Amino acid sequence: MSDDQKKSSQPSFEAFHVQEGKDDKAYFHKIGSAFAHKDGKGHDIHLQSLPLDFKGRITIRRPKERLEAKKQGTEQ
Repeated sequence: MSDDQKKSSQPSFEAFHVQEGKDDKAYFHKIGSAFAHKDGKGHDIHLQSLPLDFKGRITIRRPKERLEAKKQGTEQ
């Protein structure tokens, strides 16, 4: 896949650094995206940032799931 194709394709997943808050809520901070390989057997993860003080986890979600959860108010 060429660089132009990568830029124009939609990510399969989004990557989030998830931190647990004092109020028992999870706070999602988008840190990148994952793009499917042309052969469908893997993904490349493109990180735009890295947490400096990493506490929590990295979660990979499909973009549509995240948008639907946000619309329904069930996003954590």
